[in-house]
Amino acid sequence: MSYTVNQDKKNSATIEWAAMFIGVFIIVLSTYLIFGTNWNAYMVLNVVLGLGFIVFLTYSFVNSKNLKTDLALHRRRSQTLHEELEKSLKKLSETELEVKEKALQIEKMRVEVIGLEEKLAGLESRIAELQTELGTDSIQD
Repeated sequence: MSYTVNQDKKNSATIEWAAMFIGVFIIVLSTYLIFGTNWNAYMVLNVVLGLGFIVFLTYSFVNSKNLKTDLALHRRRSQTLHEELEKSLKKLSETELEVKEKALQIEKMRVEVIGLEEKLAGLESRIAELQTELGTDSIQD
C-alpha cells in the first residue's frame, strides 16, 4: 500500500514566506508613514496594527486549514494502519492456532509410534520365543 506524502508542505512554506514578506512590507510602510508623511504616530500605529492584524488573521486561517487537512490525512492513514494491524493480528492468531493443532497432532503421532514400537518389540520377543520353542521341539523329535 502506498501512502501519499503531504504535497501541501511546499504551499505552506510559500504562505509562510508571503506572511514574512508582508510583515517586512508593513514595517517599511510604517517607517515611511512615520517619517515621510504628516501623519502622527497614533495614525501610523492604527494603520500598522490594522494591517498586521489582517495578515495575522489570514495567515492563521490558512495555516489552521492546512493543519486540519494534514490531521485528516494522518487520521485516515492511522485508521488504515489500524485496520491492517487488526488483520495481521487475526492472521497471526489463526496461524498460532494451526501451529498448536499441528503440534498436538505430532505429539499424538509420537505416542502412537512409541506404542507401536513397544508392540513391535513385544511381537519380536514373542517371535524369538516361538522360534526357540520350535528349535527345542525339533531337537526333541
